[in-house]
Amino acid sequence: VDFPLIVGIRPEHLRPAGDGTPFERTLHGRVVEVEDHGGGAVARVHLGEAAGEVAALVPPGRVGPADPIELEAAVERIRFFDAATGEALAGR
Repeated sequence: VDFPLIVGIRPEHLRPAGDGTPFERTLHGRVVEVEDHGGGAVARVHLGEAAGEVAALVPPGRVGPADPIELEAAVERIRFFDAATGEALAGR
């Protein structure tokens, strides 16, 4: 690809990495905030200055602010967008 991309993924498609998930297949960050929704919780996770923040589903009561966290994505759910136009890049 010869142009800047935006990577998009919904919070429900990001989860804490399971045991044995390879390091290079995870996103590494720090929990900023956790919102408990009863049966589940959503964590806001800072991934670093270049990547910014993401939201991810987490088990309630398992993580809190400032905790390190590794996330894995449902790779089939990742979407790519042209950064200049915002248009979705289908089939790429």
